[in-house]
Amino acid sequence: MAESERSPESSNGHAKKYAPALQVVANTAGEIRRLDRELVEKVRERPLVAVAIALAAGYVIGRVFSRWG
Repeated sequence: MAESERSPESSNGHAKKYAPALQVVANTAGEIRRLDRELVEKVRERPLVAVAIALAAGYVIGRVFSRWG
């Protein structure tokens, strides 16, 4: 029998064991999708501000890593 053909009842309790973790993953994925939609909306509203923030963040990260290298 192929792995995909197994029923949840024949999984030796793994479905119950991993259910809380799978729920956390599903909730986190939903939250990431929501935040992504919000971010895209903000960038569309104010693209120049988004570019300025990206440039500033890149500059700061570059300065931090240039001192370590």
